Amino acid sequence: MSHSTRRDIESFLQIPTDRIRTIYSAPDPSFTIDPPDTTQDQQILQRYSIQPPFILYAGTIRPQKNVPRLVEAFAVIRDAMTRKKMVGIGRVVLARRERMLMLQPRGPGMLATTLRYPYEVRQDSEYFSDIHDVKLSAEMLDIAQEIIARKSSHFEPDKFTDRYEETVVEMLRAKQAGQAFTTPQLAEPGNVVDIMEALKRSLRASGGESGAARRPPAPSKKPAAAPVKAAPKAKARKAAR
Repeated sequence: MSHSTRRDIESFLQIPTDRIRTIYSAPDPSFTIDPPDTTQDQQILQRYSIQPPFILYAGTIRPQKNVPRLVEAFAVIRDAMTRKKMVGIGRVVLARRERMLMLQPRGPGMLATTLRYPYEVRQDSEYFSDIHDVKLSAEMLDIAQEIIARKSSHFEPDKFTDRYEETVVEMLRAKQAGQAFTTPQLAEPGNVVDIMEALKRSLRASGGESGAARRPPAPSKKPAAAPVKAAPKAKARKAAR
């Protein structure tokens, strides 16, 4: 519950403060055993012709809440920021920690982006100072580029899922059914000794050798010797009879 709800419970129900706990981060619905039923939510949206995105307000519409003025103030600030092409900087508590936010207008709403504090940002030179230049062969780079080209495709977010969350849900369902949950054993990766050989194996696994891997050796850079022309034959003299 929020601080406002806690104060209302203390005032109206006369419950001691030490028996009320304020929860900042409630459990996410995605971690429940059964997915929540959204049928009633869809019916309410259709009844009032509400199209996303929308502002969700949980509470009663009372004069002291001043909800219409809050919505109007939100629209005024949003449109003014859009015209001035500016963003706003604010603070918010997330996961029991105060964070900086950048607020920028986006369509009919606002987009909030969390920012880092200066002490959290360090120069890349501090991290990469121990990395030295490595001389790579042209063949190695050609094979690596060929592998990247074969593995490249358009990004489709729907193909990516939270595997950690899926594993937790499966574990909870197994415990609920009284079953033992076993974690699949993954094969231990082998030590890579020869980078070139590892690249070639990866290339063969992705569909054969590349043109870069099987192309003929480059011609020598030495200038070719000029062809030797045969000396012209001398005309035979006719012997005098």
